[in-house]
Amino acid sequence: MQMIWAITANEPGQLQMMLDRLNASALRKGLIVNTSKSEVVHFNSRRTRAPVFALGGLQLANKYSFKYLGMIFTKTHNMAAAAEHMLTPFMAGCRRIRQFASEERLTDRPHSMLWLAKGYALPARMYASQIWGTRYMKQGAEMDCLLQTVHMCLLKCILGVKRTTPNWSVLRECGQEPLQLYWFRAAVRFYNALLCSNSSTLAKVFKAGIAMSTINKTCLSSDFLDALHGLERSGDFQHRVKHSKRSHSQNLLFM
Repeated sequence: MQMIWAITANEPGQLQMMLDRLNASALRKGLIVNTSKSEVVHFNSRRTRAPVFALGGLQLANKYSFKYLGMIFTKTHNMAAAAEHMLTPFMAGCRRIRQFASEERLTDRPHSMLWLAKGYALPARMYASQIWGTRYMKQGAEMDCLLQTVHMCLLKCILGVKRTTPNWSVLRECGQEPLQLYWFRAAVRFYNALLCSNSSTLAKVFKAGIAMSTINKTCLSSDFLDALHGLERSGDFQHRVKHSKRSHSQNLLFM
């Protein structure tokens, strides 16, 4: 059986102490920690040399980024890198659509291709979007994400129109929404899940994120609050978020 761990600490000494405890616990229970797959990422580090950490006497590699539960995390908290990482499963979904359409002779039926796009390509663009997609949720940023660009290329290919065709016209013709709206609904569900959680740690993290949004305009909470500006009754929804009250995605109307 394989288990995935992610350990975080604010100080090097704290992290090394937790690694030592992990190693001791693994030895007591007869478990093996694969140090060849264990990596260290030093977030927001300004040091020229990162601290060296060891597990069971073996030095751990320092990396610029790492993948945890399918999502890419970088030492600079670059969420755009996580969004770009989702291009691989999305392109695989597009390839599967074209292959299926060719085998079933559906290439001349745009409506069928569009349904296939929703079934195969859309889920691949949703994974962890409530985390990395917040920067693209605000008004005016709908077409900033590379995933949305590739999505528009797919739709234009299905319709057989030029790539210079206006994106909004293509979305209207296909009866589809920009990915921004799907990501926004996922973020609302994630926000509600945090509020309903019985974990006191998650509650503290949520409140800390809301407090941070007043001083850091690039954090996740700030991006989520900015995305609410495009809603009808945006002030009411922002008030609910800041005071830890649930919001229902079906009540969110974009103006």
